Amino acid sequence: MAHTTANGTGSPSRGEVHQRVYKYSQRDQAHIALDRACNKLGVLLEITKGPKITEPVVMTRPGFTTTSYCVPKKWDLADALARLPRCYQEWTAEQTPAAPTSGAGEPKMFGLNREQLCSAIPGAIDEAMQATLGEHYKPEVAAALAANMVALLQQNQQQRPLTAAQRGEEWMARWGCPGWCVTEHGQPLALESHSTVPTETALRAEEIDCSGYSKNSERLPWMTAQVVLNGDEGEGFGRETRVWLGYGVHLAEISPAQARKALDSMRAFVTQLSAVVDFADQVAADDYPGTREAGGPTARPA
Repeated sequence: MAHTTANGTGSPSRGEVHQRVYKYSQRDQAHIALDRACNKLGVLLEITKGPKITEPVVMTRPGFTTTSYCVPKKWDLADALARLPRCYQEWTAEQTPAAPTSGAGEPKMFGLNREQLCSAIPGAIDEAMQATLGEHYKPEVAAALAANMVALLQQNQQQRPLTAAQRGEEWMARWGCPGWCVTEHGQPLALESHSTVPTETALRAEEIDCSGYSKNSERLPWMTAQVVLNGDEGEGFGRETRVWLGYGVHLAEISPAQARKALDSMRAFVTQLSAVVDFADQVAADDYPGTREAGGPTARPA
């Protein structure tokens, strides 16, 4: 069915054409004015369609020398221009380092944050080993065990990013995060989605890649898996849950149903792989190194 305009025809009237031209002309003028204002402040204007940028915001991308004023694509540019001074002031305030808060925002264990727990571990281990070992107790062994536990605790804390729930309600409200999301929203190259912490194998891809192709993969895990939530910004945007299944430098973005199918296939394959490895161990029992003189595997061809 043809669209009927105000003049009763399928074609726009001269007045409607003028209104459209005026509308776009006004936006162009607002865009020019906003761009000039950004230039005066030394920030780069970015019109973004990313769903996580819900309102104009000034941000600095780590590793870059430029600061950007990010404005949602459909945002009124005249309003963005009016907001620019306040957004710039907020960004400037954020650049002033805040005094560190001891353990603020950290997950707790036994009611203690990481720093408190690390301080309590040596005494607790020493006391427990004295009570358990009696005359066999050695303080240097207790100290070594405590030091190892503290190191593991600190390493684990450094490697695990904060969840949205740990960051607080303000963060969750600003980015629309579920409590489990660990995405660093607002950072350069950050996902425009919500994501869990990737589950990964301890085995690195380059350790089993005989082609050498994975040596440039920055020690990527052999396999990874994580849940990613796209959209969820309201009915107009929709909502889509995906599973990212990584294998070395490759990444598959699949539905939960496809991930379940992949899991079932992997379980069946692991059983078969176990049989293959067991048989390989039997065959390898008779292996021995060759020599060049004997014409073995390492010998040069004649």
